[in-house]
Amino acid sequence: MVSDLIDVEKKSWDVDILNQVFLPFEVEIIEGIPLSNRLPVDKQIWSKTANGIFSVRSAYKIALEMQKANVGGSVLDGGSLRAFWKKLWKFQVPNKVRHFVWRAAKDTLPTKTNLVKRHVIVDDLCEECGLYAESLFHVSMECPKAREPWGFTQFSHLLSSMNFQSSMDFLWYIVMVAKWSNADVALAVTIVWALWTNRNETNHGGMRKFANQIFQWCIQYLEEYWSACTLPMKKTSAAKKNWVPPTGLNYKVNVDGAVFSAQKSVGLGVVIRHNEGHFIAGLGKKLNLPLGAIETEAKAFKIGIAFAGEIGILFWKVTLLL
Repeated sequence: MVSDLIDVEKKSWDVDILNQVFLPFEVEIIEGIPLSNRLPVDKQIWSKTANGIFSVRSAYKIALEMQKANVGGSVLDGGSLRAFWKKLWKFQVPNKVRHFVWRAAKDTLPTKTNLVKRHVIVDDLCEECGLYAESLFHVSMECPKAREPWGFTQFSHLLSSMNFQSSMDFLWYIVMVAKWSNADVALAVTIVWALWTNRNETNHGGMRKFANQIFQWCIQYLEEYWSACTLPMKKTSAAKKNWVPPTGLNYKVNVDGAVFSAQKSVGLGVVIRHNEGHFIAGLGKKLNLPLGAIETEAKAFKIGIAFAGEIGILFWKVTLLL
């Protein structure tokens, strides 16, 4: 049960149990799922139906998809597959690219082929070439337009010589068979992500980027990310802002958060002062959670409000420090 994975007193995930049960990349995903303070009772759902209720039809559909899967015997080997997921989650790329690759390997992205399977649309043809179904593999490697950025890399011959059938085939080959270097894998998956992102931008009225623009942007993006991972965290200087006291006899709760992407953690701070500006209480906390900036700020608000209640302050105003 999910409740067995939760520390009820702290109202957070029990990291020790998570590490015993799941793989590291799975632990990271679970820790990023926010928990309700109410801790509602567990409820089982079936994720393959819209209403969450199991149906024989949905199970039969899954069985057919598994039967049709053509990823090779080695991919289906349990031990090799677990090793693949571990390596995937250690790619030296930003978190959003890493999550994209994970979804690509699972084939859960909203490509036209997947949308047709879910009866969202009826036409799955690629909008660029109009010849083949628009899968992620087609959009990022097979379509003539998609092949252009790869021409600037040393990997272009691979797409021509190897008979890949899916994105999973490609990922499996470069990670488990050819065992590319971290830098080569990072560049390859970032190009796939950039092509998918630009595809979405053009579908919503944006400009299509030229092949050399995509390639150069990927190189610069990775270099900036790797540089940030090796440098200490620096906070940009900003104009000094005067503290504004709360009205009446209220207290003011200032909260702030910082994201440490390389460490996959966040830092939260809380300072409570009364209307004359005197310090009442403070709290600093580091959480080993792979949260984004918005989620971190929301977490800071939540902890600030809870902390004010714990020390008996009933009338307060919460403000985010900028």
